[in-house]
Amino acid sequence: AGEALEAVKCEVLGAVEAERVGRVDAVGQVRQEMLKSAQECREDARQQVSVAHEELTVLRTRISLIFEEMATCKVGWKQAERACDQGVRDVEERLRGEVAK
Repeated sequence: AGEALEAVKCEVLGAVEAERVGRVDAVGQVRQEMLKSAQECREDARQQVSVAHEELTVLRTRISLIFEEMATCKVGWKQAERACDQGVRDVEERLRGEVAK
């Protein structure tokens, strides 16, 4: 009876150990999957940041070009305004000259 009890005890301990090892393996596998998923998330985030940075650079360039165009238009507008004022003065002088005749 003692040997049979010892055999059952060994069998139970073996089953318990197998169960523990199985759990450790499962936990290790889940951990590896989580690490892999985290790495993929980091890589995806880096890629998204890189794309966003490129898009931001393009937008900054476009904004700079718009400001340059605005400055050019402002200069052109001022020149046109001065030319118009000069034209009005020229016409006024001619009219005064004709009225004085």
